[in-house]
Amino acid sequence: GGALITDAPNGNTESWNVGLNYRNSISPKIDFSGNYFAANTTTIVRSNSFRQNFFPNDSVSYSKDDSYSNNKSLNQTFNTRFEYRIDSMNSILLIPTIGVQHSTSNNYDSVTTRAVGSVTDYKAIGGSSQRSNTRDGWNVGNNLLFRHRFHKAGRTFTIGWNTSVSESDGEGLNVSP
Repeated sequence: GGALITDAPNGNTESWNVGLNYRNSISPKIDFSGNYFAANTTTIVRSNSFRQNFFPNDSVSYSKDDSYSNNKSLNQTFNTRFEYRIDSMNSILLIPTIGVQHSTSNNYDSVTTRAVGSVTDYKAIGGSSQRSNTRDGWNVGNNLLFRHRFHKAGRTFTIGWNTSVSESDGEGLNVSP
């Protein structure tokens, strides 16, 4: 037989988002627009459980498990768009983008089991682990397009060039004494 008392994992998530948009016709031939977005999330989760097992005519064991995690992330993006109208039939479009990411994670778990009998009382199992991770990254992209409209409606020729560069670095630590 046995009994289990558990605090269900309860967590709190806190987040915020922000965004800005801008648009302007710099001249009759040049349009510019841009936006910036940021999203931040923090989640903290804690859980605890206590278990009691009865072994008939022998002993009782008591187990206690605790865990905690804290995860954070911040993502930012910046996008722009430049359009240059060479004439009524030709235009150049430049669309650069930049993104930056940062995240951290910290986790802790522990378990302890005691065995209790008529003449014994000892720690049967014990352990803990701690993990932490950090990740940082960025990406830059670019899209360059040349567009030519033909006189016949709906006919367009477009040629483009895309570039993209990104990097992501992470570090982790895992301790289990």
